[in-house]
Amino acid sequence: MPFLKGENPHRPAPGSVLKDGIIQTYNDKASTYQIYANITGVWASDRSSADGKYFILGTEGTEFIVTDGRGIYKTKQQIIVLKLSSVLGEKATTEGKTVGFNDENPVPALRKWQLDHPHAAIYLSGAITVDAPEDLELGSQKPSEFQTFFSAGGNVTMNYHPLEAALVQLTDQYVTGTVVAKVISPRP
Repeated sequence: MPFLKGENPHRPAPGSVLKDGIIQTYNDKASTYQIYANITGVWASDRSSADGKYFILGTEGTEFIVTDGRGIYKTKQQIIVLKLSSVLGEKATTEGKTVGFNDENPVPALRKWQLDHPHAAIYLSGAITVDAPEDLELGSQKPSEFQTFFSAGGNVTMNYHPLEAALVQLTDQYVTGTVVAKVISPRP
C-alpha cells in the first residue's frame, strides 16, 4: 500500500493513536467516572446517521461497546465510526460481581443484585446452561443492535446483557454456570 507524501510508514495511523488514547482514558477512569463517547458515524445496517453521545459499557479489543439507553451497539459492527471523542461524566462506581449457579433458579440472586443496587445499571456477561431451552424467552433481537444474549440449544452466552431482560428471559429456568455482573452506579 503506497504512503502519502510526508507519511511515516512506521508510525501508527492518526485514528489509531486517538482510539488508543480513548481506551487508555476509559481504562484509567471508568471505575470512578461515567465515560461517554461522542460519536460521528453511520449505522452499518443502512448508513443513516448514528451521530450522538453514547455511554461506554466496555471495550473489546480496540472497539467499544456503547449504549444510548435504547440499545447496545459495538463500534465497527453496528456503528461505523468516523470520529470519536471521550467525555468524562459524573462520578460513579463500577464494580464486578460474580455468581455461580449449580442447577438452580438464577432469579433470586439476580433480583438481590437489583435490590442491593436500586440506582445502578447492571449488565451480565457469562455462559450458562439452561434446563428448558424450549421455554427460553429470547426477546426481540434487532439486527441493528449488538447481540447481548445468544442461545444455542441449552447453552446461553450473555455479553453486556441488561439485568432487567435476563430476569424476564430466565424466569422458570434452572441454570448451571457463572455470570459476572458489571454494576455501574449511578445509572448513566
